[in-house]
Amino acid sequence: MPIATFVDTIRAQVGPGQILALVLAVCLYLRHRSLRSAVQLTHAKDSSLAECVRSQCPSLARGFFSAAPLLANGHLQTVTASLSARISKKSRGDLRYRRDLVHLKDGGLVAIDWDVESDRLPANAPILIVLHGLGGGSRDKYIVDFVPHASKLGFKAAALNSRGCGGLSVKTPQLYSGSYTDDLRAMIDFIHKTHPESPLIGIGFSLGANIMLKCVGEDGAQTKLTACISVANPFDLNLGITLLHSTWVGRELYSRALATSLINFFKLHMPVFITAEDPLARMHSINPSEVLNAKYLNEFDDAATRRMFKFRTVSEYYRMASSAQYLPDVCIPTLLLSDLDDPVAMSKSIPVADVIANPNVVLATTRRGGHIGWYEGFWNLKRWYPKPILEFCSAVIKDHQAPAPTLMKRKMPPNVSAKVKPIQVDVSVMTMPVGSAIDGNCVVRKSDSSTCLRKRLISQWVRFCALLSAQFAKYSNNPAAILLVLTTAIVAYRRRHVKAVSGI
Repeated sequence: MPIATFVDTIRAQVGPGQILALVLAVCLYLRHRSLRSAVQLTHAKDSSLAECVRSQCPSLARGFFSAAPLLANGHLQTVTASLSARISKKSRGDLRYRRDLVHLKDGGLVAIDWDVESDRLPANAPILIVLHGLGGGSRDKYIVDFVPHASKLGFKAAALNSRGCGGLSVKTPQLYSGSYTDDLRAMIDFIHKTHPESPLIGIGFSLGANIMLKCVGEDGAQTKLTACISVANPFDLNLGITLLHSTWVGRELYSRALATSLINFFKLHMPVFITAEDPLARMHSINPSEVLNAKYLNEFDDAATRRMFKFRTVSEYYRMASSAQYLPDVCIPTLLLSDLDDPVAMSKSIPVADVIANPNVVLATTRRGGHIGWYEGFWNLKRWYPKPILEFCSAVIKDHQAPAPTLMKRKMPPNVSAKVKPIQVDVSVMTMPVGSAIDGNCVVRKSDSSTCLRKRLISQWVRFCALLSAQFAKYSNNPAAILLVLTTAIVAYRRRHVKAVSGI
């Protein structure tokens, strides 16, 4: 059928409103497709864990993350995650917890919240130990969105609450920090003693990911965990705060918001510090007025956190708290899940070189996702990360139960300690074309996608829209012709954009 006849037929049967709706639908579809990117895997060259991931974790090995069209960048994803944590109450009401209180040796108090839906599972069912981020708890939205999926797949979920979090009162003049892992270790020991037959998998989010990974690295082969998953980990706190403050948005929006949250947390528990015996000694030279007047995250940590844990400077606290330096000592299967547009835990802090050197670690990155956002869908937003996390957990448990050789444990050279070695960050790796080798030891894989077919379809669609628009402009002054011309321009732009980001 000639194009002119086809256009006349459309004009006779389709009104301007329907054409406009069609154009908008096409634009939304193209926008959605342009936000789709493959998951990149970075790992050691001969890693049995990587082979396990490629064969048993389709969301990581052959999967894509398609960001919600209305949340196209990391800032929108991050802000949406933050707002949903404040205004969304309905989904939290569907999740019920049963709480175990754990009394620590120094008199402190922490809590473990168990999903009651997992009580129906066998006594030896695998347990996912979930640790919240900065100032959070078991009721954080990103945890509430994850826990129900775990129970449905046969995992018991144990959501941890640090000192003063999750409605807990502070019993001693000490809070929690990114450097202090003893409380986490005590909760893991408690779960291990009460569930001796259950494999334990540690999952941390944001600062909780840093604490979890640091604890696993400190314990090495002695850890009681079977596997570890680190989600949106800041890794290097010194570099992270520098990068955060390098932009106005990072400094004035995120750093201020985090500082305000911590100040409110400190206000809530400040009476415990003031009324403690020998308060000057117990306060570790903390000046409450300095804490309450802190504007940015590093100012709060300098006024309170580093003093509470007896660090001489805030830089020393950040350096000692950074989990990146413990990555070489990780001896269990570990998944690092990050995205490249995270405005809080920035991708430049990812210790790629240490990932390459440790066969027990796999790094999975997406191009978008924000800070613990990963929202996908149009109107009914859903989070993407529960699926790859649970696939990894299932794969690890399957291999753990099978009589197969265990993963190779990395050993440090004599007289060398990973705890004191400088953190090496290879920033350039994250910007290399997908599929290229790094130093001959790392493999970065992109999921198999029909890039050639996609290229042809896009080219054909551009040509078709151009011809169709020309015919409308020739035969009618209908405004729909202008809209179609605009659509052609959008498609052409998206084609160039997809080509630039996908390397096709």
